[in-house]
Amino acid sequence: MAGFPENFRRIHEGEEDIRRESIAAIEADDDLSLHAEAVEAAVSTLRYYILRDDHRDEDDLFIRALGIRMANALTGAMQHLLAGYYQLAAMVARDLVETSFMVEYFSLDRTRVTRWRTCTDKERKAEFKPVTIRTALDKHHKHEGLKRAEAYELFSQLAGHPHPKGFAMLKGQDGLLQCGPFFDPTALLATLSELAKQSVIAGESFQALFTRSSREDYENMYGYFMLRGRWFERFYGTPLDKKLAAEHRAAIDQLPW
Repeated sequence: MAGFPENFRRIHEGEEDIRRESIAAIEADDDLSLHAEAVEAAVSTLRYYILRDDHRDEDDLFIRALGIRMANALTGAMQHLLAGYYQLAAMVARDLVETSFMVEYFSLDRTRVTRWRTCTDKERKAEFKPVTIRTALDKHHKHEGLKRAEAYELFSQLAGHPHPKGFAMLKGQDGLLQCGPFFDPTALLATLSELAKQSVIAGESFQALFTRSSREDYENMYGYFMLRGRWFERFYGTPLDKKLAAEHRAAIDQLPW
C-alpha cells in the first residue's frame, strides 16, 4: 500500500515547534523584529516590480526572473532559519549574495543584460564570472580591499561548501553538533541579521533597474526608503535623513492616484 514515511511527518512536527519558538523569540526582541521587517520589505519590493506590469522585452523578462530568484531565496532562507536549519538558510543566502551582485552589476549598464543572455556559455563564464562582477562593483564604489569577495567567501565557508568553519552552524546551545533542525537564539540572531543585511542590498539593487511614474510606484519606493532608513539607523548608526524623507513625502502627496 502506498504511503508517506512517518519519520518525515515527525520531522515536520518538530520543525513546526521550532518555528513557533523562533517567531516568539523574534516578536519579543526589537532588533530581531526589525531584521524580519527588512527581509519582508525586500521581498515585497522585489515582488512589486516583478508583477507591476507586463515585461517589455527579453531583457526585462530576464531581469524579472533574477528578481524572482532573489525573492524565492529570501523567503526560502527565512523559512529554513525559522525551522531551525541555520546552515541551510545561509546556503540559500549565499545564492542571494551572488545574484544581487549580478543585478547591481546590470543596473550600472543595462546593455550587459543583453550580452549576458545572448552570449555563448564559454563567453558567459569568461565575462560574467562572480569574481569579475565582484571586482567591478568594488572598483565602481571605490571600496578598498575586496569587500564583496570577503562576504562571498564567508558564506561559502559557513554554508556553501563543506568547510571546518561551517560546522559551527550545526552546534546547539550545549555546544554539541545537532543532526536535524534545532532552536538556538544565538544562531537565530546571527543568521537573521545577515539575511536582513543581504535583503537590503538585494531590494535596493533590483529597484535601481526600474523607472517610476505612478503614485503607487513612488509610494512603494518611499515605504522601502523609510524601512531601510530605520534599519541603517538602528544597526549602523546612520541617522535617517528626515529632511529628505519629508521632501519625498510632500512630493508624493502632490501626485494623483
